[in-house]
Amino acid sequence: MRNIIFIEFLLIFSLISGGCVNQPERIDYRRVTRAVAPIEYAQIQCNSIPITERHTCLTAVIEHYENVRQHQSASPTPTNKPFLFVFDDGTKYRGRYLSNAFAAYFKVDHNRKQCIGQYNALAGDTSSIFKIRCNNGITGHADIILDYSGQNGIGEFQMSNNKNGRIVFGEAAVIPLDK
Repeated sequence: MRNIIFIEFLLIFSLISGGCVNQPERIDYRRVTRAVAPIEYAQIQCNSIPITERHTCLTAVIEHYENVRQHQSASPTPTNKPFLFVFDDGTKYRGRYLSNAFAAYFKVDHNRKQCIGQYNALAGDTSSIFKIRCNNGITGHADIILDYSGQNGIGEFQMSNNKNGRIVFGEAAVIPLDK
């Protein structure tokens, strides 16, 4: 009888504690848009900041997002906007991107290392997965998804050297270096 009660306790405890684990949401990149909360942009950009300074970083990103969103026009335009690669080790490659309904291009750099990525449906690409080439010979691919405004978003990338990371893009989502 004691064994049955102990087993029931373990089962209930594992169910309760398993539900409390903070697992990241898997993003379905086959979709075009999804809700992206400002805290998601902040978490990606501030993840490598020391914990004692992280709150300041998170607050700055969220405030920047709210300020820019108040002044952004409602219609997305194919203009030159910020694009940020954040590697899992915290290294950040900053740059710009240009996109329209059928094609997109970005260029990012960090300490003389430069990577470009692009897809073009008109040139035969069958998916919106960016093909990445870097000036040091490394290649990779990236997937992005827009927020509902169509002007900002997030993504993930995987490189041929087994380095991976996250992407943040758009005027409101990417905090400038001077902030």
